[in-house]
Amino acid sequence: MISRYKKDGGFVQLVQLIESCEEVKRKSFLRMIESENLTWARAIKMKMLTMEKIFSWKPEDISQAVGVYPEDIILALMVEYKEPMTKYILPKYSQSQQERILESVEGRQPQAKEVERAKGQFISEVRKSILKGRVPIEKIDSQLHIQSGIEEELMQGKFQFEKPKPMKKGPVKKASSSTPTPSRPGQSSLERRVENAEELKAELDRLKEKVSVMAYQNHRLRRENKILQEQLEQKKKAS
Repeated sequence: MISRYKKDGGFVQLVQLIESCEEVKRKSFLRMIESENLTWARAIKMKMLTMEKIFSWKPEDISQAVGVYPEDIILALMVEYKEPMTKYILPKYSQSQQERILESVEGRQPQAKEVERAKGQFISEVRKSILKGRVPIEKIDSQLHIQSGIEEELMQGKFQFEKPKPMKKGPVKKASSSTPTPSRPGQSSLERRVENAEELKAELDRLKEKVSVMAYQNHRLRRENKILQEQLEQKKKAS
């Protein structure tokens, strides 16, 4: 699969393809790439945008990266990302539009495919802002910056992966949603076990996502701290 993307500019095209598609297809693509070249797969995972990565940026960076989206995209994303969408995206709309969106989202349960499609369109627009130079991604997070000539670095094994420090382990508060659902009248033992297993798996996936976001934020804070230390050293030398 990666053979057609080895030319200059091919890597970012491949990243755009993968980050904007639905989760099932994205995982399938990544498995294919891993079977061909593990280094490319790792680099793609590091460089690709996700909703969680975007919403972990500073407010001014988010505001610069996102634009005004069709209301159907906003409605599809509001259920899963209500807090950041309300905080960073809705203020870009008129007061009447905001009220209409908030009224429409109440009690709304979009289908999974609708949400995945909205995520892809949202991320695709942010990527376009980066490629047009409106978003200084190398300053926001160097891990997301796709440098020129990355294809050659990957093929020659010269690409450098930054290794994040291991996170300190702490007590994990058990979420209430992981409590097995009480059995319903007429529900068989097998049906009950299957339902509980699905709920526990969903909770585990949510926890994994939280850990991933925390690791990403930890990396960004360490990078900002390093920059501040370097600036402090420069001021000391200048004085």
